[in-house]
Amino acid sequence: MRALPIVLGLLLISSRPATAQTFTVSGSPAKMTINTAVAGSQPTSVTDAATTYKVQVRSWQGIKKITAQINAAMPAGTTLQLSMVPPVGATSPGPVTLTTVAQSIVNNIANVGTTVTLGITYKFSATAAAGVVSSQSRTVTLTMVVGP
Repeated sequence: MRALPIVLGLLLISSRPATAQTFTVSGSPAKMTINTAVAGSQPTSVTDAATTYKVQVRSWQGIKKITAQINAAMPAGTTLQLSMVPPVGATSPGPVTLTTVAQSIVNNIANVGTTVTLGITYKFSATAAAGVVSSQSRTVTLTMVVGP
């Protein structure tokens, strides 16, 4: 009879409902085309802030971060920057110029008990030296990983 309370105690400890961390993105930004410039200046950058993301990380899931990378290098003279609004308690380095190497976009994501929806901003820029660039696309991969 003494073993019964121990077994029940173990069952109660391990009966916490399993919940996964949540990280989803609302979709892709609209096509970004640079087609204006002021005489004597660089072409006018294009910004898209219509995309959002949802994140939830429970306290027992540890500290997470979000990284971003693109699938191919940008054409010469062009850049694609990404910034994400961090949840409360997390940090962001601000706009990051994307490359084919994963870079931290949001750091120290922890204890986000309720799923929150936050903004993503893309900025596409070009220099006059880029010239005319044919229409191209890039895939941005966002990943939530373990990290500060």
